[in-house]
Amino acid sequence: MEKEKFTFFEKNPEFYEEGFGYREIEQQVIFLNKIFSKNKCKKILDIACGHSPQGRLLAKKGYDISGIDLSESLLKLGKLRASQERVNVKFYKKDMSNFSLGKFDAAYILFSSILHLYKKEDLFSHFQSVNKNLKKGGLYIIDLSDLPFDSPFKPKEFKHLKGKLKTIINYSPKDIPNLTASFKQKSIFNGKIVNKEEFNVLMFIPLPLLFSLATSTGFEIKKLYSNFNFNHELNKNRPEYIAVLRKK
Repeated sequence: MEKEKFTFFEKNPEFYEEGFGYREIEQQVIFLNKIFSKNKCKKILDIACGHSPQGRLLAKKGYDISGIDLSESLLKLGKLRASQERVNVKFYKKDMSNFSLGKFDAAYILFSSILHLYKKEDLFSHFQSVNKNLKKGGLYIIDLSDLPFDSPFKPKEFKHLKGKLKTIINYSPKDIPNLTASFKQKSIFNGKIVNKEEFNVLMFIPLPLLFSLATSTGFEIKKLYSNFNFNHELNKNRPEYIAVLRKK
């Protein structure tokens, strides 16, 4: 079966950069840097990197950063920003469900981007691919700490305003037994719609499923955090966490 074509901010990637710039990028980098330095990781893979603001900041700290994504426009924007900031980040157009790039000390995926893999076979293949691209003992950090809903089984709309740019996101449950949902995004600049996206996502990854995926693809779960401040106490009412996996 032919894979669905993925497009994301194809014409206006700068509106993604602005509209989703509210994320805790600096705190994410502090978190990643502390783990990478403690485990002597230098060669790092940013998965679903987009324009890789975290990767660029890590590159400034001396890390060897590569990023993969399917969005040509965001990869192009990332290359431009890296050039402007005079940092070396290597960008590749790759499908995160099945890729080969080399051996890395660590990899990370942020902003719940792993949930784009809403098909079970793609999610399993992703874990296999990440394992294949890590050195023995390599780390994989999965961020699912800020999910876009109050309850995964109820619709939710949220808005973010920055200057003249308004970003509206609508989350709607779709297939509850298979934990899939619909995700719609709209960017409005000066009262005009400049970008619209719609795609399917996985609602969340239950911890039993994470443990199953990890153990069946050669990983062990080393740590679980609730946020980028290294808090270990997970929220019992929300399926959110940051997982640190290690390749066996």
